[in-house]
Amino acid sequence: MEKEKLYTYAWQKFGAVSQCVVTMEECAELTKELSKAIRGESNGLKIAEEVADVEIMLEQVKQNFAIQTLVAGFKRDKIKRLEKRLINSRKQVTNDNNN
Repeated sequence: MEKEKLYTYAWQKFGAVSQCVVTMEECAELTKELSKAIRGESNGLKIAEEVADVEIMLEQVKQNFAIQTLVAGFKRDKIKRLEKRLINSRKQVTNDNNN
């Protein structure tokens, strides 16, 4: 079954509320694993697994709410903003070093 059909079927079978709750739970599990990593636990495999779960659920959310194009636009804008911040930050460091 193709991914889009599978996601549609999951939302129909389990319901939007359930799938939203699962999305929140998967985000919480990723948060937990990242917290463990900050505390020094070597858990890259677990982080990778949780990232996969979160990505799958986010794909379902985007499809269910028909927001794929909106999300892509926001991502593009936010990446550009990050790039500008990094460039400005680098300029600030250079200016600070020259003073």
